Amino acid sequence: MMDALRVVIEIPAGGSLPWPVQIPPNARLTREGSDRVAGHSCTVWQVQEQNGRRGSARVTADGVLLHARGPDGAEGIEATRVAYGPQEPARFRPPADYRTESMHMPPPR
Repeated sequence: MMDALRVVIEIPAGGSLPWPVQIPPNARLTREGSDRVAGHSCTVWQVQEQNGRRGSARVTADGVLLHARGPDGAEGIEATRVAYGPQEPARFRPPADYRTESMHMPPPR
């Protein structure tokens, strides 16, 4: 959701998201150590794409991506808060006054 624009972006199931949101499926991962992000322990990984470009990712033991820096440090994302627990289904329904747009993603390689 992009609240400022009142838009919901639908991402098709099975599509791949751009790096750094999703680590490329063919990337080589090298463990570099450990860290804490948003109060959670995580493993620091160096991510190297097949074309040689490098980035980094910090991932919890149960697979939550807390921090990622894209190829050559150009882009990044970072969790500021993580809360585990049941979610109300209503949280996953877009507000009635939001416009829905579809994101066409390439299939995974």
